[in-house]
Amino acid sequence: MRIAKLIAAIAAVLMTVVGCQSANAPSPSATLIASGTFNAKGGDVDLNATRTGDRVTGTMTVDHGDGAFTVDLQCSRTAQDGRVLIGGDTTVSTSPYATKGNRTAIVLKPGTPVHAVFAFEDARFASRAASCTAFLDGMVDRASASVIGPDALEPIEGTVKLGP
Repeated sequence: MRIAKLIAAIAAVLMTVVGCQSANAPSPSATLIASGTFNAKGGDVDLNATRTGDRVTGTMTVDHGDGAFTVDLQCSRTAQDGRVLIGGDTTVSTSPYATKGNRTAIVLKPGTPVHAVFAFEDARFASRAASCTAFLDGMVDRASASVIGPDALEPIEGTVKLGP
C-alpha cells in the first residue's frame, strides 16, 4: 500500500514538472519573409508573407490591366544569388496568367530598388508540380531561364520589406 502511494506521488510530481515545462516552452514566432505595397511588372501588388517554423503563410494580391488574382502563400525559398521566391495556390483570378487552382509565385531580388518577376504554373502545358516547394525548387534550378533569370527581373515602384 505504501509503495502504491509513493508511486502515485512520484507520478503526480512528474506530471506537474512535465506540464510546467510544456507550458513554458516558447512557441515559434512568425518572421517576415516579405511585405509591401508596390508595382511590379505593371501590376499593383499587396504582399504579406511570414514564416513560423517551416510553415509559410500570407497572401499576395495583384491587380493588373489584364485582370486580378489572389494567391494563398504556402512556401518560400532563397536562391544562392539572394533571390527570394514566394509561392502558393491561386485562389481567385480574373487574369489570363494566374489560373485559379494553379500555383503562382513572385521572385524578388534584393537591392535598391528591389527587382521582381512573377512565375505561373500552367497545367495546360505541363503537369502540376507535386508541391508548392517543388514548384519553387524547379524555378531555382532553372535560374538562367528567361522566365526568372536576371533579364526577367524588373525594378519595382513602391516599397517592399524583405526579412532576414
